[in-house]
Amino acid sequence: MITSSAQLDQSIQQLERMYRALAELRARVLPQSAANFQVVAEGPIEEIRRLQHEIGEYLGILDENLVHTDAR
Repeated sequence: MITSSAQLDQSIQQLERMYRALAELRARVLPQSAANFQVVAEGPIEEIRRLQHEIGEYLGILDENLVHTDAR
């Protein structure tokens, strides 16, 4: 749960890192196997959704069209 601007900044940085990790996985794994990519991408995608949800909650923008809201 984000409770400060500093935590918001950290969450945004973490979100960026997760997108970069997902892009790297896509470049390495997808050309060899789409099925394997789907499996290994699940973790980063779930973390991206969780971070998006927390950021949206902190900013007050929990509209389903803006933020995926089924984060755990």
